[in-house]
Amino acid sequence: MTERRARMRYDAPVPDAHADPASETRLKGRPTRGHDRAHSGCLVVFSLPFVAAGVAISGAGLGFWPLKSKADAPMWVVTSGGAIFAVAGLLVLWRGIWQMWDSARRRTILRTRPGEPWLADHTWSARCATDGNVAQCVGAFCGAAFLFVFLLPFNWWAFFSREGNFFVIGIVGIFDACNLLAFGMGLYYVARLWKFGAATLVFHRFPFFLGDTMEATFRTSADVRSLKRLVFTLRCLREQVDAEAKGSGLNLAVFEIWKEERTVEPPTREIPVSFRLPSEAHYSTELQIVTPRYWELEVTGEAPGVDFGAKFLVPVYVNPRP
Repeated sequence: MTERRARMRYDAPVPDAHADPASETRLKGRPTRGHDRAHSGCLVVFSLPFVAAGVAISGAGLGFWPLKSKADAPMWVVTSGGAIFAVAGLLVLWRGIWQMWDSARRRTILRTRPGEPWLADHTWSARCATDGNVAQCVGAFCGAAFLFVFLLPFNWWAFFSREGNFFVIGIVGIFDACNLLAFGMGLYYVARLWKFGAATLVFHRFPFFLGDTMEATFRTSADVRSLKRLVFTLRCLREQVDAEAKGSGLNLAVFEIWKEERTVEPPTREIPVSFRLPSEAHYSTELQIVTPRYWELEVTGEAPGVDFGAKFLVPVYVNPRP
């Protein structure tokens, strides 16, 4: 049997975009990582009334205690409405508690290991990074399930209460279509995970320092013979407040400030990956700020039916002891 050897083609990196913000590339449709950690205690306090109201309404709908007045809707509608309040409150409560725990963890590491700030910046694994395909599947189905429960009272109102007019039916129908689309995206992610499995990026060192070479090994248990090539794209991403967004909340946009690509053809199940990192300190990872900066390695490949895709968060920092 003739052994196939992967050929790696090197593409020129994008020039330093930090000095010229106009040359930065905005990446639309990307999830953001930044959030305000200063009000984690407020999140906990804010969530408690929603949890209490949700439990009270759901309990009444399930018959654990009587309603103060006669319900104008079936009990399953009352129960689902209470579940929406309870789940939303629990999510906010969990986020607040997690932020408080993470802040305490970060302070402890900065005090006990001041020469290794990357340990406080993120809960890294020093050995490897895994792709987010499993979390993407879970997140897609959880989001679709929450939207399904959220729409139950509105669907009853629009289609079964005899009070829904054509306008209400049309609006609810649009949201139902979005819900079906969300479930469809979840099925697509499951199909991709079933076809290609989970991938891993094994670090040759931890962390990677600016000015050095990022060396790692990409591993997958999937059969990649259906792929003609795999494209490895290393990006430095920076989030900033979205000037185009409307509303008073924290709206962030993702910008690409450095990029380099490698093309491997034909791919194998284990591929060495190497990128020369820039030396400027303003490319260092900072995940604990409201507008974070971080590095991602994206691996893509076209295949019949479902394409291959994986993303890895990569630890790239300035060397504190140059």
